[in-house]
Amino acid sequence: MGNSLMHTCLYCLLKLFVGICFLSSIVSSQCLEHQRSVLLQIKQELSIDPHFVTDSKLLSWTPTKNCCLWDGVTCDLQTGYVVGLDLSNSSITSGINGSTSIFSLHHLQYLSIAGNELYSSPFPSGFSRLSSLTHLNFSWSGFFGQVPAEISFLRKLVSLDLSFYPFGSEEPVTLQNPDIETLVENLTRLRVLHLDGIDLSMAESKLWAVLSTKLPNLRVLGLSNCNLAGVLHPSLLQLEKLTDLQLSGNNFSSRVPDFLAKFSSLKTLHLSCCGLYGIFPNSLFLMRTLRSLDVSYNSNLTGTLPAEFPSGSRLEVINLSGTMFMGNLPHSIVNLVFLQDLEISQCSFSGSIPSSFENLTELRYLDFGRNNFSGPVPSLALSEKITGLIFFDNHFSGFIPLSYANGLTYLEVLDLRNNSLKGMIPPALFTKPLLWRLDLSQNQLNGQLKEFQNASSSLLRVMHLSENELQGPIPVSIFKIRGLNVLGLSSNQFNGTINFEMIKDTNELTTLDLSGNNFSFEVSGVNSTLFSHIGKLGLGSCNLKEIPGFLTNLMNLFYLDLSNNKIKGEIPKWIWKLGNENLVYLNLSNNMLSGFDKPIPNLSPGNLVVLDLHSNLLQGPFLMPSPSIIHLDYSHNQFSSSLPSRIFENLTYASFVSLSSNHFNGEIPFSMCESWNLFVLDLSKNHFNGSIPECLGNSNSFLKVLNLRNNELHGILPKRFAENCTLRTLDVNQNHLEGPLPRSLANCGDLEVLDVGNNFLNGSFPFWLETLPLLRVLILRSNFFGGSIIYSPSKTSFPLLQIIDLASNKFRGNLSSEWFKSWKGMMKQEKKSQSSQVLRYSYLVLTPFYYKDSVTLVNKGFNMELEKILTIFTSIDLSNNLFEGEIPEKIGDLDLLYVLNLSNNHLTGQIPSSFGKLKELGSLDLSENRLSGTIPQQLTTLTFLSVLKLSQNLLVGEIPQGNQFGTFTSAAFEGNIGLCGPPLTKTCSHALPPMEPNADRGNGTWGIDWNYYWIGFGCGGGMGLNIGFVAGTVAINIFVMGRGRGGRRRFYTYIHQ
Repeated sequence: MGNSLMHTCLYCLLKLFVGICFLSSIVSSQCLEHQRSVLLQIKQELSIDPHFVTDSKLLSWTPTKNCCLWDGVTCDLQTGYVVGLDLSNSSITSGINGSTSIFSLHHLQYLSIAGNELYSSPFPSGFSRLSSLTHLNFSWSGFFGQVPAEISFLRKLVSLDLSFYPFGSEEPVTLQNPDIETLVENLTRLRVLHLDGIDLSMAESKLWAVLSTKLPNLRVLGLSNCNLAGVLHPSLLQLEKLTDLQLSGNNFSSRVPDFLAKFSSLKTLHLSCCGLYGIFPNSLFLMRTLRSLDVSYNSNLTGTLPAEFPSGSRLEVINLSGTMFMGNLPHSIVNLVFLQDLEISQCSFSGSIPSSFENLTELRYLDFGRNNFSGPVPSLALSEKITGLIFFDNHFSGFIPLSYANGLTYLEVLDLRNNSLKGMIPPALFTKPLLWRLDLSQNQLNGQLKEFQNASSSLLRVMHLSENELQGPIPVSIFKIRGLNVLGLSSNQFNGTINFEMIKDTNELTTLDLSGNNFSFEVSGVNSTLFSHIGKLGLGSCNLKEIPGFLTNLMNLFYLDLSNNKIKGEIPKWIWKLGNENLVYLNLSNNMLSGFDKPIPNLSPGNLVVLDLHSNLLQGPFLMPSPSIIHLDYSHNQFSSSLPSRIFENLTYASFVSLSSNHFNGEIPFSMCESWNLFVLDLSKNHFNGSIPECLGNSNSFLKVLNLRNNELHGILPKRFAENCTLRTLDVNQNHLEGPLPRSLANCGDLEVLDVGNNFLNGSFPFWLETLPLLRVLILRSNFFGGSIIYSPSKTSFPLLQIIDLASNKFRGNLSSEWFKSWKGMMKQEKKSQSSQVLRYSYLVLTPFYYKDSVTLVNKGFNMELEKILTIFTSIDLSNNLFEGEIPEKIGDLDLLYVLNLSNNHLTGQIPSSFGKLKELGSLDLSENRLSGTIPQQLTTLTFLSVLKLSQNLLVGEIPQGNQFGTFTSAAFEGNIGLCGPPLTKTCSHALPPMEPNADRGNGTWGIDWNYYWIGFGCGGGMGLNIGFVAGTVAINIFVMGRGRGGRRRFYTYIHQ
C-alpha cells in the first residue's frame, strides 16, 4: 500500500514536471513578430569589430531561429516580450545612439552593453522610454560624456553600473548635470551602484551624505578611481545593509577609519592604492562577515596580522601587497579555513611559515614575493586547489618540496626565484599538466638536469633556471617542449656542445638566454629558419670568437647580448640592420673589438634603445648613436676624438651616458644642457678641458649623477644649482678647479656623494652642507680649504655620513666632540637592521640598469679606489692638516668605524681609551702628532685591527700585548723614544725619556703608509684589506668577514714597495 502510494506520487510529479517543461517550450517558442523585427533592426544598426566577429553574440541572431533563444535575449514566459538584452562583450564599435531601436523594447527590465568598444560614442539619450528597467549596465562600454539625465527617472532601478576606465581615455565620463545628488534622487530602490572611474571630486563635499540618506537599500557601492580625497565620513554607517565597499584608486591620504569594523554585513572591503597611512586597525581582520579585504599598494600603511584569527572567520581573500605590514604569520592562520587568496608581496614579513599553514585546504593563490621569509618553503600537500605559488625574493632555504612536482595538479605558476634553495630540480616539474610558468632562477640549485618523459605534452611557456649551479649538458627534453616561449638558462655551469639544430621542435621560442655557461657552439652552417620567432637572444660569456653569421636572417630579433666573449676585429656593418632594423638592445661589451667596419655606420634611422660597447679596444671618432637611445655606454675603450658639438641634441631620450676611461678631449659640449631626460652622465677619466658648463647645475631637473673626475677641467664649479636640484652624486675629483664651493649645492637635498678632492678649491669648511639629510660621502682632500671647523649646534648635522675625507688641506683648530656626536651613520644603534649594500642608483625602474658609485680614499703615491661603496663601510680621514688639541673621546662612540686617520697634525694629549669601543676598526693611524701618555690597553680588544701606525709621537711605557698587537712590527711604534717592549728590541727596564719628534712635517703628504703594511684578521665580524701589487699597480679589495664560533682566523701579509 505504501509503495503503491509512493509510486503514484512519483508518477504525478514526473507528469507535472514534463507538462511544465512542455508549456515552457511552447511559451519560449512564441517569439512575438514585432519584437523579432526590432531585434533584427538592432543587429543591422550595430557595427562589430571585424577582428572579433566570431565572438559576437549577434551571430546567433538569424530570422529562422526563435528570437527568444538568441544569445543575450530573454523573453517574458507569459507575454513573449523581450525583457532582457545582454550585449556585453560583443565587440560592438558603433550603432548605439539616441535613435537606436533598443529604446523600442519598452518592456526591457535588464540591459547590458558592458565590455564593448564604443570609444567614439557619447552616452545615448532615450532612457525615458525604458521605464521598466531594473538593471542597467554600461560598464567599460567605451561611452563618454555626460551621464544622461533620463537615468535619474528610472525609479525601478535596482542595479546601476556606469563604470568607466579613465586611464588612456581621451574623453571622460562626467556627472555634473545631473550631479550625483540629482542622479540618485529618485533611485531609492538601488541596491547596487558602480560609478568607478568617473571624476566625483567636484561632488566630494556632499557625496557621503547624499549616498547615506538617498540610498537606504544600497548593498554594493563601487567608487574606485573617482579622484576622491579627504577622509571617509562616518555617515557611511547609515548604509546598514552594505555588503560590498570598493573605493580603490582614490587619494584619501588618511588613516584607515576604525568605524569600518562596525558594518554588520560587510563582505568586501577594497581600499588599494588610496594613499592610506598609519597603523591598520586589526579589528577589520576580525569581522565575522568579511570575505575579501584588499588594502594593497598603500606604501605608508603599516601593521601586523592579528595574533589570533577567530575560528569563525569567513575571510577568503587578503591582499596586503605593497604595504609596510611586518611580523610573522601567526599560527592561528589555520582558523581561516575558507582562505583562497593570500597576497602579501612587497611587505616586510619575516620568519618561517608556520606548520599550521599546511592545513589550509581551500588555498588557490599565494603571493609572498619580496619579503624576508626564511626556512623551508611550505609543501602545501593538502592544498590541492592551488593554481599559483609566488615566493620570489625571500630567504627560503632547503629543497623544492616533492609535492610541487608530484602533487598540486592544478598548479599553473611557480615562482621561487631569488632565494637560497638547493638540491636538484625534480624532473616532474617540467611536465605538470597545467603549469605554464616556472621560475627557479637565482638560487643554489645544483646537479644535472635529468631527461623527462612526455615533453611534447608539457604546457610550459616560460622557464627560468638562470643563476644557479646547474651542471652537465642541457637535457634534450627541454627542447621538445613545443609551446615554450621563454627559456632562460644563463649563469650556470652547463657544458657540452650546443648545436642549434636542437631547438627545431621549439618553434614558438621567442627568448633564449644561454649566457654565462661553459658551452661550445657550432655556429657555422646554422639553419636560421630555426630562429624565425627569436626576438631575444643571450649568448654572453659563451666563449664565442666571432659574431655568428646566422644572426643576419633573424627578422624578429630585437635584443642581442654577445658580451663577455672573445670576439675580435671590427664590428660588422650588418649588425646595425638586424631584426629588420628593429634592434632595440645590443650589448657587445667586454670583448676585444677594435673598431667599426667601414664606412662608419649611420645609426640615425635605427631604433636602438640600449647600446653597450664598454670594455673593448674601440678607437677612432665618436660613433653617433640613434636618437632613440636611452642607455649609451662607450666606457673603457680607446676613443680619442672630441665630442660633436651637437651630440646631446641627438640624445633627447637618453637616461644614461657613460664615456668614461677613454681619451676623449676638447670641451664638454654645451648641447648637453638640452638633454632633459638625462639621469646619469659619466665623462670621467678622459682629457676634457675647458670649464664646466654653467647649465649643469641649473637646467637639467632630472640629473642624478654627474661624474667628471680625472679630467683637465679648470675654472669654477657652476655657481647656481637649482632649487629643485636632484643630484645625488657629484664627482669632480682630480681636475684643476678653483674657487669656493657654491652654497647653492645645499639645494641638492638628495645628494649622497660629494667628491671635490684633488683640485685647487679654497674657502672655509662648508658647514652649510650639514643639513643635507642623505649625504653619505664627503671628500674635500688635497685642496686649499682652511680655517677652523665651526660646529653647528644642530642634531641633524651629517646624519648619514659614513665617509669623510678632509686630508691634505689647511684646516686648523680643535676637533669638536659635539661634531662627531651627530654622525649617527657611523653608530650601530642607528643601523640595527642595515645590511651590507652597494651604494648605487637605479635610474630605470623595472630594468637591471644602475649606476655604481666609486671614490678614492687615500693618496700617497698610490690611489686606493673603492669601485663599490658599501653602505656599512665607514671612514674618517683628517690627516695632513693643522688640527690641534686633544682627540675627542666621542669618536669612541662611532662603533661602526672601519678606518680612522688623524696622522700628521698637531694633536696632543693621550690616546682616548674610548677607542676600545671601536670593535669594527680595521685601520688606525695616529702617527706624526704630539700624543703623549701610554698606549691604552683597551686597544688590544680590537680584534679586527689590521693596520696600526702610532709612530712619531711622544708615547711612553710598555706596548700592550695580546690579540692583534702581536701581529704588528716595530715600524708601527717607531719614533716614540719612551716606548718599550715587543715588538721593539728595547726592554722596559732600559727605556729612555721621550724626545720631541721632528716638527718640520707640515707639508708632507700623508695617508695610509703603503711602504709597510701589517695585516691581521681576528675573530668576529669586521673589515679586511686584501692588497696586491701587479705591474706597479695596487689592487685593493675591502670585504667583511663573518663572525663565527670556531675560534680565531688570521692572515698575515707583509707588503713593501
